[in-house]
Amino acid sequence: MQTIDAGQRRLETRDAAPRGRGFRILLGLLTLPALLALGLLVADGSFSDSGQRVTEQELGDDWPLTVSKGILRCETKRVITFQHDGTTYSLNGTAEHGANSDVAPIRAQEPSGAKKDLAPLVERGVRLCD
Repeated sequence: MQTIDAGQRRLETRDAAPRGRGFRILLGLLTLPALLALGLLVADGSFSDSGQRVTEQELGDDWPLTVSKGILRCETKRVITFQHDGTTYSLNGTAEHGANSDVAPIRAQEPSGAKKDLAPLVERGVRLCD
């Protein structure tokens, strides 16, 4: 608290923010959960400015992969990729020319044994390009 002499009146002002150790501890305790949550989102990949989290539940029977979720991205020149557990997979021919992994190991099969169509996922990725 400061006292300012303004002519005949004395004004007392308070500091805008307490500076005590208890306040800093409280601020840290309140901030820590938010930072941890942000870290988990970034680590999971669901917080991304260039991708969209997609799940098997969203596409239902059209889900073409053996993993249940990941991040769908439209890279430059309409390169569509899917990221899961730290690995980025190519979903379209354009993406196959890059340094991404082949999607074959996580691509689901139809009951007939044929590989499931990637089109629903690729189409959704192309919409991210626009």
